Amino acid sequence: MIKYICLFLALTTAASADQNDPLQDQNRPRFPIAATVRVCQDSVTNRLSRDGYRYVTFGRVAPQNNLGSRDWVTGSVSGKRGFGITWFSFACSVDFSSGRIRSVDVRRR
Repeated sequence: MIKYICLFLALTTAASADQNDPLQDQNRPRFPIAATVRVCQDSVTNRLSRDGYRYVTFGRVAPQNNLGSRDWVTGSVSGKRGFGITWFSFACSVDFSSGRIRSVDVRRR
């Protein structure tokens, strides 16, 4: 439940920031931010699962919708392996116009 509340708050903040950004290119087609964040979260979850972590839970998630190739989704995530929980920072380089993930970086905190 907390995972989805944090996601909703991050997406609501990002959506309102998009509407007030005078530099945003109005002619550029946009992939929905919520869907782009979900694709990033899926990529991070897959990476952690591949490394043996289960019960992946996202903390803060912050889409950074900039023009050009500077579009990122960043945040924190935890995963359980064995008896311990480990926290990570993540960053997905994304293309908000297509929803495509360029790269995923997950680092232990």
